[in-house]
Amino acid sequence: CSATALNFLPASSIGGTTFNWTSSVIGTLSGVTASGSGAITDTPVNTTNTSAVIIYNITPLVGGCAGTPVNYVVTVRPVPTASALPQAICSGQATGVSITNPNSVSGTTYTWTAAGTNVTGAASGTGNFISQVLYSTDGVTSGSVTYSITPSANGCPGPVFDVVVTVSPTPVMTNSAASL
Repeated sequence: CSATALNFLPASSIGGTTFNWTSSVIGTLSGVTASGSGAITDTPVNTTNTSAVIIYNITPLVGGCAGTPVNYVVTVRPVPTASALPQAICSGQATGVSITNPNSVSGTTYTWTAAGTNVTGAASGTGNFISQVLYSTDGVTSGSVTYSITPSANGCPGPVFDVVVTVSPTPVMTNSAASL
């Protein structure tokens, strides 16, 4: 996944072997070193919506002799994002939170958790639309639910995005109408 640190240390059955390497990138990445020796410790970042590839060409060297170069291939998958607009509803109404994918990573799915204050009816779930009937618990005070949404695509979870739904109480007349 994008922004995951690599920690690859080439090894050989011959003691004293050193390793020189060069890299080439197919796609768009940052955080990739062009060449080096020893361990590969890059942290490639993919800010696009498609996977990119790094090919490290590693040459083992010992006693002035170069071994056969070997390719170490790394696919760097993008990390999806999530977005949604906050809402205000009345007690007893359904939410209509539509979750979008601003960076358009193909195959993105969403899970969410719900944490409410003075509200009932909120639950965790999955999908790109949150529709839940919410109620003010005391019928007098406004409450809210924070939905913490996690996007995921191709095994790469994206950053958690919070969206808040405010639930206002529905007024009820408490005295009887006067008769004339």
